[in-house]
Amino acid sequence: KMFLTRLGFGAKAVVTGDVSQIDLPKGQLSGLIDGERVLKRVKG
Repeated sequence: KMFLTRLGFGAKAVVTGDVSQIDLPKGQLSGLIDGERVLKRVKG
């Protein structure tokens, strides 16, 4: 969450990850998956 709020207007970032490698306890939200969900709605 902090990473996304710190990006400046017009900034670009590259985030890599493998959702098949997430080993969080069942029911705990992955920041990688949540970030993908949020950024899908951002134009550009």
